[in-house]
Amino acid sequence: MSDPVEALLRRALADVLPIFERGVSRWGNKRPDDDPRGVDLVTEADLLADRVITDGLEALHPQVPVISEERTPAEGARDGDCFVLDPIDGTHNFAAGMPWWGISLARVNGDELLEGWVLEAPTGLLYHATRGGPATCAGERITVTDR
Repeated sequence: MSDPVEALLRRALADVLPIFERGVSRWGNKRPDDDPRGVDLVTEADLLADRVITDGLEALHPQVPVISEERTPAEGARDGDCFVLDPIDGTHNFAAGMPWWGISLARVNGDELLEGWVLEAPTGLLYHATRGGPATCAGERITVTDR
């Protein structure tokens, strides 16, 4: 594994898998009780993965800001080059002990998607695509059907 972003995502996954395996003990609602949009769950694993990935991306790419689901929208407002992170994509599944969750990361410039990663957990499969390049799963090229 020579890609430093992949290594960073895998490190975050390794850090949160023990939380998933033992069961989530600390969680909360990011929205105020009076917010009509309902529950926006956040767990200790969301915050841990957010910190690991954000700190790592800031070290790898100090000039590229990170917009994370776990931060307020005001902290993430940006039109230029940035990373967009969902540290635990599928938090409700994660918290319920269901294995349908992962880590999602994209690099965008304005409205243009440049590159994306989805690390599926707990299988460990990494999906990756770059603008103009192939989409891969575990390093192997993948395609979609016409259907």
